[in-house]
Amino acid sequence: HLTANLTEVIEEKQHLRANLTEVKKKKKQLKKIKEYLTSNLTEVTEEKQRLSANLAETTEVKERLTVNLTEAREEKSRMEHTLRDNTAYISKLEGQLNQLEKSW
Repeated sequence: HLTANLTEVIEEKQHLRANLTEVKKKKKQLKKIKEYLTSNLTEVTEEKQRLSANLAETTEVKERLTVNLTEAREEKSRMEHTLRDNTAYISKLEGQLNQLEKSW
């Protein structure tokens, strides 16, 4: 009876050793996976920071372009007003010139 128990204990010990070996292998695999994921997380974080910086820069450029567009529209409006004034003045001068020509 003791021999049978001893055989069972030895078999269980061998089984536990095999399990321990498997657990150590899995632990090494998990460590490699963790290192890989950590590396990826670092790359993703760096890329996110680059994209955030690009977004901030793009937003600033957009704001400057919006200001430029507003200024350009205001300048266009001023130029159109000046053109209307100048056109009216030229018409007035042409009318005066015609009156002078008639009076000669």
